[in-house]
Amino acid sequence: MYRQGQPCTPFSLSFISDVSGKHNTAIPISLRYTGFPPFPVRAEFVVSNCPAAFDCTKQTKSFSAAMPSPLAGSYICKTASTTPTTKLILDVQLIDADGIKTVIQRPQVTCTKP
Repeated sequence: MYRQGQPCTPFSLSFISDVSGKHNTAIPISLRYTGFPPFPVRAEFVVSNCPAAFDCTKQTKSFSAAMPSPLAGSYICKTASTTPTTKLILDVQLIDADGIKTVIQRPQVTCTKP
C-alpha cells in the first residue's frame, strides 16, 4: 500500500446503526469501512438469535469493483407475513479479497409485520 501512495490504515467496519423494515423486503444497511481493502469485498449477515419462525440462513452481498465507503448492503427478514414484529441481532462482517475479516458489528434489526 505504501508503494501505491496509500497510508497503512487497518481494514475495519464502523459502528452500524440499528435498522428496521417489513418482513420479506430488503432493509438497507450502510456499511462504512476504513482502510484500502482489495476488492472484491463480501459482506456477510448472520442472525445470532434466530427465532423459530424465521429463515436465518447466512445472507451475503459481494462488491466486485472497488468503491468508496459506505457500501450499500441490505438484509431481508425471511418469514411468513403473519409473523409478529420481531427484533433480531445481526452479526455483520466484511471480508476482502485477501481473506482479511473485519471485527463483527452487531446492529439490531426490527422486522415489522406488514
